[in-house]
Amino acid sequence: MSKSLEDLQGEGLDQEAFVAQHSSPALLIALPDEESGGGDVGMHTEILSSTMIKASLESADKALLRTSRLEFLIKSDRNPFQNLIMVGRARSNDVVLRHPGVSKVHATFSQVGGTWFIQDGKSRNGTYHNGEQLETGAKVALEDGDGVGFGGKVVARFLLPASLWEFVSSL
Repeated sequence: MSKSLEDLQGEGLDQEAFVAQHSSPALLIALPDEESGGGDVGMHTEILSSTMIKASLESADKALLRTSRLEFLIKSDRNPFQNLIMVGRARSNDVVLRHPGVSKVHATFSQVGGTWFIQDGKSRNGTYHNGEQLETGAKVALEDGDGVGFGGKVVARFLLPASLWEFVSSL
């Protein structure tokens, strides 16, 4: 579920009410120019060089403050896999990232107990955790505030509800 930072600010909730209303973690996603334009990205995944990927990850925090999109990690009715939150370019994903460097089904998020995990979905340009590329199919536990990347150009912060409230309150 997508929501703007302005919408969250406008709610004016204290931390307890915010966490009660927004109980799922979220991805604060930096929007690359290609995605914010809203054009048709086509059917094929663009291959990115390692230099492009490193430069993109290094500028992630700056980009998050300039332009960003917020996606709560909530299951949609578009995805048939019960215990997975899917991220990718295809419209059937729970989180749709319309960027040519993102694969159709790029990565998945899952929760076991109180721990959230990210897993690469055999993506063409890789899935990143705190700047390190995951092995194909690898599953890694996430901590609050971790950086994640999809194809190197789409970067995000994984935020638990309390941290998201702190971020929104600081704007």
